[in-house]
Amino acid sequence: MVTVTVMPTLAVFGLGMPELILIGILGILLFGRRLPEIGKNLGKTIVEFKKGLNTTTEEISKAVNEGDGASDKTVLKAGPAPRSTKQIASTNDEP
Repeated sequence: MVTVTVMPTLAVFGLGMPELILIGILGILLFGRRLPEIGKNLGKTIVEFKKGLNTTTEEISKAVNEGDGASDKTVLKAGPAPRSTKQIASTNDEP
């Protein structure tokens, strides 16, 4: 009985080792000398994306934390809502 083990991540796309080698060779032929440059730019892009993601996450958590504290303070400072009074004309003053 022959057992074949395939990495789970590669099995999803149906790629085996021969296919990956072929893709690598085609990448080298197509990009050639620009391959290190492309890798460097891809690395910079990933770093910038992570920075942006961290900044966004920090801003959201900061807004949530400030929002909770601000709403509590406003409710405490505002106190009960003032009652509005309207004068209703009485019907006893009719001529």
